[in-house]
Amino acid sequence: MPACVIEVDDFTKNMWEIYEATLKQDDKRKQHLNLGIFRSDYMLHCDKGSSSLAIKDFAKHLQLKQVETNTIASSFAGLATNMVSVHRYSMAQAGYYENENQVPNNNPANGLARGMVEAWNLYGNANSVVLFIVSSCERNIFDQKFVEHAIFEINPKISIIRQSLEDICQKGYLNEENKLIIDGLEIAVVYFRDGYSPDSYKSQQRIFSLNNCAVIELRRGSKVESSRVQLPDDERIKEDWDTRKMIELSFAIKCPSINYHLAGTKKIQQELSRPGVLEKFISDGSRVQKLRNTFVEQYSLEMCHAGVYAALTVEVGNNIYGNDIKEYLSKIKNSAERTAYILMERIFPFTQKNILLFEKPTDIVDTVSELGIYGIIVGDEHKIHMNEQVGHLMRTKVQGVDEGGISAGFSAIDSPYLV
Repeated sequence: MPACVIEVDDFTKNMWEIYEATLKQDDKRKQHLNLGIFRSDYMLHCDKGSSSLAIKDFAKHLQLKQVETNTIASSFAGLATNMVSVHRYSMAQAGYYENENQVPNNNPANGLARGMVEAWNLYGNANSVVLFIVSSCERNIFDQKFVEHAIFEINPKISIIRQSLEDICQKGYLNEENKLIIDGLEIAVVYFRDGYSPDSYKSQQRIFSLNNCAVIELRRGSKVESSRVQLPDDERIKEDWDTRKMIELSFAIKCPSINYHLAGTKKIQQELSRPGVLEKFISDGSRVQKLRNTFVEQYSLEMCHAGVYAALTVEVGNNIYGNDIKEYLSKIKNSAERTAYILMERIFPFTQKNILLFEKPTDIVDTVSELGIYGIIVGDEHKIHMNEQVGHLMRTKVQGVDEGGISAGFSAIDSPYLV
C-alpha cells in the first residue's frame, strides 16, 4: 500500500498496521487458511453514439466493464437467491414466462454457505462455531439469515453466533493456544458483515486506572457516557480497532483476512489496472487480456480526466461524479487529501425499461443494471481447497441516479431475463 495513502487515510492506516502485525506473528500461532467471499460488479458500457443503432448492430458496441471488486461483506446473496421464484411468478402473471431458463437459477446463499462449511471443516474442531460479526443495529439481518439457514441445510451440527465488535470487545479473548474464545465458545470461522467502513469503528474509550477500577468514557458522536467498572488485574479494555487486531491475530479463519480486505480497496483496483501488473499473477496472456478488457481507465489524482472520483473505502455516498469533481478539487487543491481518492473513467451503461417496486407506486421508467458475480475461495499458500463462481446479484436503478446501494434506497434487487 503506497505510503501517501496511509498518511491521509486513517482507516487504511489502521488496517495496514494490523496487516504488518500479522507479518511479525509466530508462524506456529498463525492461521494460514483464508476464506474469501468476493463479488465482482459489472455494467454493460455503451460506446458513444451506439444507442441510435439497430438492435442487431447495437449489441456489438456493448462492453462488460468492472465497477469494483468487493472483498468484505459482499451482501444480498440470501435475498438474491429468493428473487428467482419471485420474478418467475411475477413474469408468469404478466404473461411473459415460458420456461425456467428465462429467469436462470441462482443460489449464491448456498455457495457462501458451502465456503464457510469448507473452512469450518478444515479448522478441524467439531465443537467450534461460526461467528457472524454484525453491527449493533443490524438492518440486513434477513439477508444474513438466509445464509445461516443454508449452512444449517448443509451441516445442522454447525452452530452460528452473531456478535458486534462491541460485544467481542467485552467478551472475547485469545487463549494460550491463540484460539478466539467468545462466551466460552471456540470460534472456527469469522464472517465479517460489519467492519468494512470507518463508521464501524465508532467507539473511542479512555481508561483511567483507579486501584482495581476503571472509569470508561464511551464516545458515540457528541454523546459521552461514563461508567465505573471493576476490572481483573490482567484485563485491559480494547477499542474497536484493538478488537479487530485481536481477531486478526487469532487462529480463527477470517472472512476476509486483513490482506483480503486491503486487496479490495480502490487503490489496489487502480494498481491492478496498470500495464504489467496483472502479468505478475497470471501467466496466460489471453486471460490477462480478457480481464484487462473489463477495466476502465483509473488514475491517481495527479492525472486528471473526466469521470468518477472514487474514495478508497467502499461505502455508499463516498463517490463524487461528473461536474462535482471540479468543485471538489478546487476545495482541496494541492492538499495531501488528494491522494485519498482515485479518478475512474465513467461507465455509461445500457438502458432498458423496467418497473422498480419501492414504498410508493412507480411507472415504467428508464433504468440501468449492475451485475455482480459471487466467488468463493478457500486455501493457503500451498493449496486451494475451493475456488468457485457461486451465483449472481443484479441491481437495477433509475437512469441518472449515481449511487447504487440497495439498503440506501437507490436501487432494487433484480434478475436477468433471458430472451
